[in-house]
Amino acid sequence: MESKGLVIVAVGLPGAGKSRFHEKFLPDAVRCCQDLLKRREKVEALVEETVRAGGIAYVDRTDLDPKQRSHWVKIAKRCNVEVVALRFTADVSTCIERAKARAEKGEHDGELNNPDKVAGLVGMLKNRQKPIGKGERFDQVLEASEEDHENVALVNALLGRTPSPTKRKAEEPDTQYLDSPGFLPPQEKRTKKDAVVDLTAED
Repeated sequence: MESKGLVIVAVGLPGAGKSRFHEKFLPDAVRCCQDLLKRREKVEALVEETVRAGGIAYVDRTDLDPKQRSHWVKIAKRCNVEVVALRFTADVSTCIERAKARAEKGEHDGELNNPDKVAGLVGMLKNRQKPIGKGERFDQVLEASEEDHENVALVNALLGRTPSPTKRKAEEPDTQYLDSPGFLPPQEKRTKKDAVVDLTAED
């Protein structure tokens, strides 16, 4: 089947399974990762180049709020291709456990390679997470599964190989707060010390 270009925007915390999903279920998609390219502008250029050539651009970032996600929607609309949000909803404790394991092996692409900082950093990002709204102009909002066979079916449907799975509505982020450094309720002000390490420099 000839591809007409597609932007898939992975949305989820570090350790939620975004990179693994690409590697296992979408290996032919071009992984557009800011941890590797360092600057958002380079990621944008790669996404646009990929979809204009008819390929699939897989945006591998946390993309936790509408502003971060809007860059990819704009590119897709400008290039007249479909844009899909792919939500990763693993709970915070699972994300921290996975991220720590990767940090201990030095497998992170970005700044999460210090196991002692993982809990606080993931907690900080969780606190900033915003649900995907209808006004963000995604053509579809899908949800990745912890089950491999369900992800295979999702990808097959997304690429037009089978009937589409039931779309899931965006959900509000978890309201739980972890007792870890850097994880503050929304109403609390952050100090300069809290913001020393900012993994959300993706805006």
